[in-house]
Amino acid sequence: MPVTATTDIAPAQRSEGAASGSGGRPPHAGLTSLTRALPARIGRFEVSRVLGRGMQSVVYLAHDPLLEREVAIKTLPHTAAADARQLLGEARIAGRLRHPHIVPAFDVGEHEGHPYLVFEFVDGDTLAGYLKIHGALPAARAIAMMVRILDAVGYAHEQGVVHRDLKPANIMVDENDYPRVMDFGIALRVSGPSIPDMTLVGTPAYMAPEYVKSGASTSANDLFACGLLLGEMLTGRRVIVAANAIEAIHALLNDPIELPDAPQPIDERLCAGPGTALRLGRGNERRARNLSRRHAGRRSRRRDPER
Repeated sequence: MPVTATTDIAPAQRSEGAASGSGGRPPHAGLTSLTRALPARIGRFEVSRVLGRGMQSVVYLAHDPLLEREVAIKTLPHTAAADARQLLGEARIAGRLRHPHIVPAFDVGEHEGHPYLVFEFVDGDTLAGYLKIHGALPAARAIAMMVRILDAVGYAHEQGVVHRDLKPANIMVDENDYPRVMDFGIALRVSGPSIPDMTLVGTPAYMAPEYVKSGASTSANDLFACGLLLGEMLTGRRVIVAANAIEAIHALLNDPIELPDAPQPIDERLCAGPGTALRLGRGNERRARNLSRRHAGRRSRRRDPER
């Protein structure tokens, strides 16, 4: 089954200077005039600077003079119909989700033939950048962060949305140390039995094995990725390490999944956590749904005391 792998540079809010290329090309090769130069405006929004560049998108920090707030604007370097549909689909999904740990979409539009999507600006760094700076997180901090991520993912599942590309680059950590799930660019609305994808989409090192085998997108796929995320937060290292997509998929399908060595011992009771999450992602959709329902029930009975 063909694989469409997303880049590890998130097409969202990152520090200035992030770039990604392909096949040795400069990262700006082939981009349109909107993305080669810094535009003064996109629609009504006054552009300040580039927040990040990926193979498929460019994100700007901009000021909304009407509502007097900073926003992040995601644009696509090409204007093919498929790109426009992808951005519109992301806007429709992200625009429906209202959760304190999900970055919301505010608006969608077109400027000089280029579609764009307006998000809340989150002042912080991606979890990938955060782990690069801080390394492995203390267990209590990692668990607190993962609970909030699961809260957001569980809420999305309740709304019938499977993210399909959960990874450190798609989670922002704001100035208060709270995680914010973002980039629903390949998310899928699931209202019934999943229809297998003809092409695998996402980041291979975070794909669930049964998704690789069947191409069916389910909530269990996101839970599997969360297990890998927790392992990465506890150790400061990726759980699945591979040179390319094929190697990552081979490892997921054939090798036992073990936590990397951590800089400090991890409580054995906690080590069972990522393993449990990973097992939930391996062909046990019923248990995954039950876990999501139990977590949703707990969420409805409590309020986050720290927000």
